[in-house]
Amino acid sequence: MKKSEIFEKEGNYVEELREYCDMQSANVPELRTKLLETVNHYEELINQAQLITKVSDRLQHKLNNLNDKLNVKNIELQETIDELTKARASRKATTIVLVVAIALFFFSEALLEPYIETHTSNFYLGFAAKFGLMLLLKPIDFVIEKWLLQDALKKAGKTG
Repeated sequence: MKKSEIFEKEGNYVEELREYCDMQSANVPELRTKLLETVNHYEELINQAQLITKVSDRLQHKLNNLNDKLNVKNIELQETIDELTKARASRKATTIVLVVAIALFFFSEALLEPYIETHTSNFYLGFAAKFGLMLLLKPIDFVIEKWLLQDALKKAGKTG
């Protein structure tokens, strides 16, 4: 429905009243009748405006509630995405640390242990070296996980 069609009835009524006011032959009873018609018409317009306002207010309230719910869901979704990103970075970091641990194991068995055995007679020194390498795994995991998480956030367009 076009805007001009919505108010067509009122526009026609206003034109009719203008024409009536321009008439010089109008008498008091006719003026009274026209005035009552105008008051009734105006009252009907006020009632329609009140109804439209009530409906509009209800719809606006519903829209506001839906918008609030949508914002909450967006926050929950973003938190879930962040948790998944952290979990993915953690999983990748653990995989990388596992590869590093295997490499360190081969390094200690192939190079470090024979070197310690040929240059010293202390059995516990080799054991301590392996224990030290084992203790390095958690900091390596932490550094790799932090780096992967920063890389993932950078790719997602966030900083942090």
